[in-house]
Amino acid sequence: MTTHTPGLSVMTTDDAEKVDEQYESIQDANYYEILGVDRSADEHELTERFRELAKEWHADRFPDLDDERRQKVQEIFAEINNAYQTLSDPGDREEYDTSLETDDTDIGSVIDAEDSFRKGRNLLDAGRYEGAHEQFKEACELSPEDEPEYRAHLVYTEFLLLPKHQDGTPRDRDETRELLEELEDISRQISDDKAWLEAFMGRMAKALGRLPQAKQFFREARRIDPDNRMAQRQLRLIKKRQEKDDEDQGLLDTILSKLNLD
Repeated sequence: MTTHTPGLSVMTTDDAEKVDEQYESIQDANYYEILGVDRSADEHELTERFRELAKEWHADRFPDLDDERRQKVQEIFAEINNAYQTLSDPGDREEYDTSLETDDTDIGSVIDAEDSFRKGRNLLDAGRYEGAHEQFKEACELSPEDEPEYRAHLVYTEFLLLPKHQDGTPRDRDETRELLEELEDISRQISDDKAWLEAFMGRMAKALGRLPQAKQFFREARRIDPDNRMAQRQLRLIKKRQEKDDEDQGLLDTILSKLNLD
């Protein structure tokens, strides 16, 4: 005699049809459609909907399914979980939304490009400029469309890899000027938050000895993002350098004054 756990459903013809229909519907559905939420759904709505669906499609609710349909239920549940895990993570959701907005382009290339870009930023933050440059280059090559943010990071790491004098100034000033001009062109294509880009341009301007221009870039970066660490640090360094120059000039003036008196 077959026994069933209290509270759990026994498979009926309706259960079998429900599984078949749901399995078929998710084949071409995106994650928002799988969860049954709008693209604007917030975290609370996503969580509530996930809990409802996870309960509805848990395998324990269908103890008497045949093997084929039990496998379908497991796949349905897995897709519901994948949808929730992706959309509930801000970074993954942004990446996924980007892939949805790409019409006829290769979605795999978009995702791979974003992955390379993310790796590049991690390497850049760690000071591993060569590795970062390679990842940004790969991101630019993989991306089906021109991404100004990818190109800007590629240009910036090219600057970081230029041979420098001991004081940090570039040996090839002409190339540095060209790279800065390229970043300025890219800046005109980006309308969203670009504090990071202002800071990049500030570093280049500073390396060229253009301190007023560098300060302007760094101050703009801080205006956009008061917590931008590069801008904060570079403005402190410029201030210390100017104070040191003023101190040295004062000492020189004092010495010259004494010499004249003598």
